[in-house]
Amino acid sequence: MRTFIHPLIWGLFIHFILMGTAISQDKEACLKALSETFHQLPREQVNEFLKIQGEITLNRLSWAYLKKAGETGKLEKFETAILQLLDEKYTRTDDEFIAARTAFESRPLSREGLARISPYLSEVMKAQNADQKNSENDAFLINISDMKMLDILAQFETSDILSANHSSANSILNFSKIVNSSYAGLTTDEIPANISFIEDHLQDLNTDLIHILNEMPAPSACVEFKKDGEGEYECSDEPMQLGDLFKQNKEIQDLLMQMLESDYLSDQKLYYGLKYGEIWQKVKKKNRPKETTSSSSSTPHPVKKKTSGTTKKKTTKTAVKNDPSQDWFQDPLHLIVNDKKGRKAESWKTFDKDYLEAFAKAIYNDEKVFIIKDKVYDRATGKMVNLEAAKKKFPALGSLLKGKSSQDQAVIVEAIMNNKKGFQLGGSLYNNKGQKVDPLAIIIENRKTELKVNRTPADYKGMSRPYLLAQAEAMMNKESTFWVGKKQYDTSTGRDKLSPFLSTKKYENYDQYEKEKRKSFKLSQVDLIRKYHLDHAAKMSCDKYAIIDKNSSRIQIYQSNGNKIYDVEVLLGAVKSDERTKFLNYDLKQSNRTTGAGIFTLGEIRSQDPYYSETYGGNLYTLNNESGAEEKVLAIHQVPTNLKSRNRLFNDGDPSNNRTTGGCINLKKSDFEHLRNVMGPGCKIYVLPEEAGNQIILKNDKLNFTTDNKVNGEKLNNYSFSAKDKNYRPIKVDINPQVYKDFEKDILEKRLTDPKPFVTNFTRALEDEKKTIMSLYNLDNDDYNELSKLAFGIMGQESAFGTHAKLWTKETNQGVISTLKCAKEALRSLKKLSVHVECDEKNSRGLTQIKQIPDKIKAKYPEVTEARLIRPRESAIATVGFLAEIMVELKAIVAKNKQDGSGVQVSRAEMMDYMIYLYNGSRYKLKTDDKSKQATPQDNIYFKNTKKYSAYITLREYR
Repeated sequence: MRTFIHPLIWGLFIHFILMGTAISQDKEACLKALSETFHQLPREQVNEFLKIQGEITLNRLSWAYLKKAGETGKLEKFETAILQLLDEKYTRTDDEFIAARTAFESRPLSREGLARISPYLSEVMKAQNADQKNSENDAFLINISDMKMLDILAQFETSDILSANHSSANSILNFSKIVNSSYAGLTTDEIPANISFIEDHLQDLNTDLIHILNEMPAPSACVEFKKDGEGEYECSDEPMQLGDLFKQNKEIQDLLMQMLESDYLSDQKLYYGLKYGEIWQKVKKKNRPKETTSSSSSTPHPVKKKTSGTTKKKTTKTAVKNDPSQDWFQDPLHLIVNDKKGRKAESWKTFDKDYLEAFAKAIYNDEKVFIIKDKVYDRATGKMVNLEAAKKKFPALGSLLKGKSSQDQAVIVEAIMNNKKGFQLGGSLYNNKGQKVDPLAIIIENRKTELKVNRTPADYKGMSRPYLLAQAEAMMNKESTFWVGKKQYDTSTGRDKLSPFLSTKKYENYDQYEKEKRKSFKLSQVDLIRKYHLDHAAKMSCDKYAIIDKNSSRIQIYQSNGNKIYDVEVLLGAVKSDERTKFLNYDLKQSNRTTGAGIFTLGEIRSQDPYYSETYGGNLYTLNNESGAEEKVLAIHQVPTNLKSRNRLFNDGDPSNNRTTGGCINLKKSDFEHLRNVMGPGCKIYVLPEEAGNQIILKNDKLNFTTDNKVNGEKLNNYSFSAKDKNYRPIKVDINPQVYKDFEKDILEKRLTDPKPFVTNFTRALEDEKKTIMSLYNLDNDDYNELSKLAFGIMGQESAFGTHAKLWTKETNQGVISTLKCAKEALRSLKKLSVHVECDEKNSRGLTQIKQIPDKIKAKYPEVTEARLIRPRESAIATVGFLAEIMVELKAIVAKNKQDGSGVQVSRAEMMDYMIYLYNGSRYKLKTDDKSKQATPQDNIYFKNTKKYSAYITLREYR
């Protein structure tokens, strides 16, 4: 039997460690220790528990409802189904039951009525389950945690917190209403699929939480409560994992829920965790076949969708409740069109959705090929890969494909052509040589090297094989996340990406983040925001956010998992511009009529003030900018009561006439009230830019609104651009021992210098001097970290990490080197018949061969001189400073090239790749219009080596 494990247990583990609390083998002492720990849980964890327990309770109620509907063959109202269950299975006639039933019948949609009747409904379901003799159903039955949850909602309904504000009371979760609205229109033949869907979802919640807990070692004093034959709990002497220890049982449920009621119910801020929109009922409709035509093996392109003429699509509001999927792109065409010059969106719009999403995923992950329906397609052309040609290019495929089915062949070809180190086939994991590997061995080794934690196969007992296979495959291919079904997990920890426990990490892998940041530049603005919230769900104070697209005049509301739950038209400022909304004449309330782009949060709801009550019906949210200050003009509100004619502009099929306001975002009254029900203060609102060059990007592990345009002085203040993040975050540098092995042969044969002191002291300086150099050059964390990686790579290229013989010859013969240089220049002048000789006596010095120490470095670090650049600390400081200065120059060149169309066009993702051309004094390769002479880092051996050597270190940043 599978059971649900509470997410609060991670909190318990932390408290056990911090407090030194041990679970006594005595049951009463153990329960007492648990009780004390429960009372010290942080409010954030309690909020998360409320949401998860609320979802469990909602699904259990729905399960009982659909089970009843399946028996009768028709869907009644939720409250009717409950009464029918009681009529058929319940025989009690005591006063308490009669009072509870009377209360429920008189107010069937009230939270209090459902809470009072739930214990009796639970007894009915248990009796029904006993009849069926199916203990698996225990996981789906209403239990004490659900009854306590319903009781909490009932207390909110009658408390002073809500009674003073009727609109807020309406926004509190009401399971009866949610179930009724979720299954309205469901057909009877769709009932079985929905029952199965709910059962899988409940089991998933349990499995996810067990994974979280079993990643953590249990305290040595922990023991298990095991049920004996009498149904009681006894202690065991066997140490075990937390996931096994804290199985749901009545004692722990009682403790947990009593704590919620006694300590937290009066906390008004917990109310926001139980609002409509925080929890949604996922519904599975009947799968209907898509209208597509099958593709023959000789067809070069996948078959396009059938079309039945062109009709004007009416714009209507939608509420989407589908699960997020692995192919989460909302705008795959954006990646496809921008991946290759000359592609046009119109050419791809009619292709099958599955094909487009797989194509987009390949582009995002920088893969060469992708699979659709057992066929492999080329990312470069979009056409099917010729199998025979692939065998010639990759000889290993010949033996690997022999005797395999077409489906297995596609998997193997995709893996080999994408240079994957591991791939799944037939429920097993293979390396790129076709050898079967043990997923547990991969995971255990990864834990040892990456997290410095020792694990054994016994630690993973009970985990599902698909989960272990997917995680091990992701580790082999160095992927930051992996998917199991519809859920995405963090490869490093194995945790659900939506888990609140991801935020417990301190030093996080910067290199992996940098890789994801580069990939993020490929995404559309909407997909970037969705991906960011999915990856950072655990750190968000609000699990809803809204995106306003000014080009389509729409607002879309999303959940943290990427689900779009609302999509309606809005009215926007009449002037198309990204400049912040402001008054031109305050007394006359004349604005610039722009809807400013940027990143905002919902502020106060203005409902009490007479002006706002009269003009907007109290339906107005202020917006706060990124600094937390309230925007003076820009707000989001319903259509003003004195401008009702604006309502005619909605849903008329013409979004262009939606540009009509003074700058504020207008919604229909009903749409605003829906927004208000699902989102509250603190939730993010993204207003997408419409001016060329302006964009939202990922920088310093958060979203930033910025521009590629040159905007200076007063005009800069006209926009809500994100401020530079100067908050220093320490780094740790992990050194791959391979750096020493690669030079071991030279050291032994040529008796060169040992690289270890140079590598360790260079990286220690990168750690120690980050804060000072950031301040000195006005760098943010991302800038410094990237320059540090580059500096280390340059040391490898220029001096083989201090082991190169030429380095020491040059350092000990500086006068000779200068003389030779001048003689070389003189000879060059003679060949040109010139009598003028310019001789630069300055030589490149030290581990990174710097020619000039920056003035700022000299002033701040007087010990850094040319003669001391052979020392790793001084070399590291001078190199990062030099790179910081040329980075400013590079950005200026790139901006100019973009503005006038000359020179090399460099994207944000590629910026660091071009730094070596300035470091080597090859600026002309960035500025020239001659394409044959332009910089091409991918073909440059210096760049390739620098990148290779940079990979010998891994940066971890404190977050």
